[in-house]
Amino acid sequence: MARRRYRAAHRLGVLAAGCLLGIVLPSQMTSADGISGCMHRALLSSHRTVLIGPWMASPVPIRATPRASANAVAKLAARVRVAVRSCDGTWCNVEVTGHDVGGFVRQSALSGVYPNEKIM
Repeated sequence: MARRRYRAAHRLGVLAAGCLLGIVLPSQMTSADGISGCMHRALLSSHRTVLIGPWMASPVPIRATPRASANAVAKLAARVRVAVRSCDGTWCNVEVTGHDVGGFVRQSALSGVYPNEKIM
């Protein structure tokens, strides 16, 4: 009996202490460190958040407009979480989570946004 439950749970990818927990609809996730895994959709938010890339050695400026010559509103260190409002493939309009700071960051400086990805 226990062996049969294990096999059924193993096929579904849901096993805890030898008991079948139920059928879930997992979503594949990848962390900023490159670690992949699955997470149940009920634990995910519809609000897109990303990190300032951990590979960024110096603080990343948030600019007032999507131009490299625009004034910097703030500078963020690596691994700071920001909410994404939109991306055009080169620049992302972001807001610092929990603060009243927002602006544009180069998309290549963000972990969690694919290269050339457009978000509306």
